[in-house]
Amino acid sequence: MFPLLARHLPYHVASLAFGTRSLKFDLVEANTTFVPTIGARGLFDGFPWITFPHPNGGGTFARVKTVGALAEFGYLPRNDEATNPDGTGWNVVVFGPYFANATVIPNGDYRILMRALRVTGDLKRQEDYDSYLSEVIGVRNEAPSTP
Repeated sequence: MFPLLARHLPYHVASLAFGTRSLKFDLVEANTTFVPTIGARGLFDGFPWITFPHPNGGGTFARVKTVGALAEFGYLPRNDEATNPDGTGWNVVVFGPYFANATVIPNGDYRILMRALRVTGDLKRQEDYDSYLSEVIGVRNEAPSTP
């Protein structure tokens, strides 16, 4: 288990309308200009956590350079009260100061790239994923103090 610092940690909240065979979270550079298939809509100003599909058909994010993998999940069902024990119908993923392979994330500014494979999608076709790119987050790891 990793020691989680009593600091602000980024987290992702999502509700899957359909199940997916692959849900991935990667860290990318803050200046990434990739246009995702899902993004925030200005309908509910002040609530940036509400997202809707963009009218574009997707495209590819294969050329987006990732810094490292944060998490990956396979075969997730759609969200509803039966699949979430808390009854909310939402998934929450909290990210600590580590990559998925347990190495420390270097200090810097980044974004989180989420990719979810569509229901009938092919794991090898980047165009078959829906994607979301977060706002810029800062990582500031501090050396643990010694007693």
